[in-house]
Amino acid sequence: VPETRVIRTCGYDESNYKGRCYQRGGFGGRQEVCSCLTDKCNSATTIFNKAGHLVLMLLCIIGTAVRTFAGN
Repeated sequence: VPETRVIRTCGYDESNYKGRCYQRGGFGGRQEVCSCLTDKCNSATTIFNKAGHLVLMLLCIIGTAVRTFAGN
């Protein structure tokens, strides 16, 4: 079980903490909730943003295809 999890989601916050972070407790743990006021301020990177990961993924796909079709 990880000690820290990052969950990104969209929502509407009517609190006084707009554009800031605050902590909430409950459900056996503590949450840090952050609110942003601009688009894409809470985005995550994807595997396709990193060229090295993309190349590695393509090599794995090619390797799997070669092994699959070479065996026939």
